Amino acid sequence: MKSVTPSCAPALFRVALLGLVGFGLVACSAAGSGPSTGSPSGSAEPTGSAAPEPSASEGAGTQNAQPTQPEGDDRFSLSCSFPDGRSAGEFSSLKAAWASTNFVRFDYCVASYVGPQPFTLDATEASVAEVAAAQLPDEPETELYLRALATCARVAPGDGPRGVASYPKPILEAALQLCPKAPQAGIIERYLNGEE
Repeated sequence: MKSVTPSCAPALFRVALLGLVGFGLVACSAAGSGPSTGSPSGSAEPTGSAAPEPSASEGAGTQNAQPTQPEGDDRFSLSCSFPDGRSAGEFSSLKAAWASTNFVRFDYCVASYVGPQPFTLDATEASVAEVAAAQLPDEPETELYLRALATCARVAPGDGPRGVASYPKPILEAALQLCPKAPQAGIIERYLNGEE
């Protein structure tokens, strides 16, 4: 068990009264160990403007969103970026990307296959790709699935260069099949219904 330094004892006592002992220990240990990176991968939190608050249609349900992508499927990697092009992190699952403290600041994500070769889709993944393949017949189904997976990881609202309006509708439809409860599913649904 980690010992508590005297400078943290009063704060820890107050936190314990609130029932948040774990948070207090983290806060006290971070206070004496220098700056925290804020991310498990060790990358530093970006500096600059504060993170925007999530809109009513995104961010609020990030902890409850359930992707179709199996948890622990290490065949895929999600690389997300901020609007200025800096890396926001690498994630091994949709849930990990959605749980990031910087999720609402992501501009876009790119999905990659990092599993054994050859890359083949399982039945569930193939059904997602088929949604887009009907309207994008010239693209390989593996690429369509990766695009849908990346869209599930993050799509920004609006019509900017990487906003929801910049995505092909078949990819958005495939993303909704893959992750109907994604934090940004409402944004995608409203766009596809002509409401945004």
